[in-house]
Amino acid sequence: MDLNLKQGMRGELFGYGYLPLPLTNPKATTAGKNVPTGNHCWTLFLNTANFKGPVALFSHRSSWSQATLENPEWAGLMLDSRPAGPNKAIQNGGRSTSRPF
Repeated sequence: MDLNLKQGMRGELFGYGYLPLPLTNPKATTAGKNVPTGNHCWTLFLNTANFKGPVALFSHRSSWSQATLENPEWAGLMLDSRPAGPNKAIQNGGRSTSRPF
């Protein structure tokens, strides 16, 4: 997702954050295997001068739980089910990882 800012902003910023919201039901299986997928749908929120609220929702939870197919001991540690503490960053940078956070 690209956010275009008005030219001439001179370093002005806007607030943003991602929150894991339990908007779906968890699944007991992933890709037909006995590996659970959590219910966290990561949602992007913005705080700007003219808009405050949710902007985008990432609901494809199984993309995070796919790593648990080869490593079932990671179940519950990926972004589909891992809790997020307040004021604590959880980042992946859009890259795949070979280890849970």
